[in-house]
Amino acid sequence: MKSPRARRQGGFTLVEVITAAAVSLILTVAILRIFVSLSTSTSQADQRVDAYREARAALNLIQRDLANLVVAPATGPYLALYDRSFGYPAANNNNRGGEEIYFLHSRRESATTSTGPTPTPGPNVGDLSAVGYYCAWDAGKGAFELRRFFREQQATYEALRTSFNESKTNGDSPPLARLSALYVPDKANDDVLASYVWDLRIRALAADGSEIQFQSKSYPLVWNEKDFQPPPNTPVTIEISFKALSPLAAGRLKALKLGPSDWMGARDPNVREDSNYFKHIRPLVYEFRTSFRISQNR
Repeated sequence: MKSPRARRQGGFTLVEVITAAAVSLILTVAILRIFVSLSTSTSQADQRVDAYREARAALNLIQRDLANLVVAPATGPYLALYDRSFGYPAANNNNRGGEEIYFLHSRRESATTSTGPTPTPGPNVGDLSAVGYYCAWDAGKGAFELRRFFREQQATYEALRTSFNESKTNGDSPPLARLSALYVPDKANDDVLASYVWDLRIRALAADGSEIQFQSKSYPLVWNEKDFQPPPNTPVTIEISFKALSPLAAGRLKALKLGPSDWMGARDPNVREDSNYFKHIRPLVYEFRTSFRISQNR
């Protein structure tokens, strides 16, 4: 016959079982919470990476286009800066998300004098086109998107020829093709480079690194344009920046039905802490920035 002590060593008491179950439950809940947290963090990180990749690709394309900016030795680059959103938060009839940049673009290519497996190199030829970047509001997405304006070579030449003939008819001496005739954004056809991007800002810097100031900061700011007086300094560097959101963050904002003026609180120096921008958008913002030195030899 077993002693009472031997019988107690043969199993667990009810208190021990309950205690073990409680500890197991606590550990399980803790592990599940850690797993959910890690899954959420991974998802958010993936969203941020996607937003970063799209924004970085857009910056790379802008840099590539600016590398082919047409520059006149005497007067500088064929470049125009606009700000149709000027005066926020009062009004923005164009639903533009910041400033805009347009310029003449010439990609140098090697021509050929024969066809076949081994074409004979010929003289260098230029493929002249008009290029621009701007942010526009998309009502369906409830967000801004970065767009690229592009006018191919033949259309560019035709626009320049038409503008030149009009100048000649008007008696201008000498006749001049107005570059503003080239820069006509078409939201329906312009390429979307990145969604949930806005507050595009462009700064033109002089050789000493100072920002080139314009008359009362009026727009458009145009070099090589008859209708506008260019600033005394020629830009040597162009700085470009914009704000971006991840698709996940933008999806949350869409449920709030925020409008362009809410997003453009980013340009309002007096934005209030109780504004929709400050409460809902600002904490989710990522800012991207790049600079490009203009070659004076093109």
